Amino acid sequence: MTLDLNLNLTATTLQLKVKKPISVLLVDDHQLIREGLSIMLNEDPDIQVIGEAGNGEEGIELALRLLPDVILMDIQMPKISGIEAANRIKNQLPSVKIIMLTMYSTDAYIIQAVRAGAVGYALKDSSRELLCETIKNVFAGHVMIRSEMLRQALSRLVNNSRRGVFDSDSHATIQNLSERETEVLKLVTEGQTNRQIGSNLFISEATVKKHIQSIISKLDALDRTNAVAKAMRSGLIS
Repeated sequence: MTLDLNLNLTATTLQLKVKKPISVLLVDDHQLIREGLSIMLNEDPDIQVIGEAGNGEEGIELALRLLPDVILMDIQMPKISGIEAANRIKNQLPSVKIIMLTMYSTDAYIIQAVRAGAVGYALKDSSRELLCETIKNVFAGHVMIRSEMLRQALSRLVNNSRRGVFDSDSHATIQNLSERETEVLKLVTEGQTNRQIGSNLFISEATVKKHIQSIISKLDALDRTNAVAKAMRSGLIS
């Protein structure tokens, strides 16, 4: 008698699904801060710190080599500032999500961060829970800059641009948005997700996404954050 034990244990049979953690690159010129952040963030099973850089130049080099999902970037650093590093990285890795992590919440830094393509802005005294939540949200495609902080900074930018303080980028020619697109853009400015916008306007998430794609195209913007900045600088929304 032959006992046939055909144990073909394949990944398909077992339905094993391994969830890949969000890869994070830390860029800060203070080693103690990097070490503390690394320990703190790695405590979350959904986040993995894959590299650390001590200045903007190293940050650019590591970003291009490691291809992280999210970058936590200090603003004031030697050699190359975090703003300049973020701008260069986004030009080469447009899909990477950058969060500016700083001690400062001044208008100039917030506006520069938005212009450089950052989708998050957090203060260094933020709690671990807030930083982890910010990383997860930007990875999911959300803008994590406190809406009131961003609105106040951009409103002041609009006022300054009307007085001719800013460069010609503030006066770029912009096609008119439809009434619905303007409604969507105002809710984006408030930091609402596509689902929340759809619920408020009684339209589907897919329709919201189409409106946002149209807005980005009409404003010749890089992404939804850049679209908000351009619209406010041009006075389309206030």
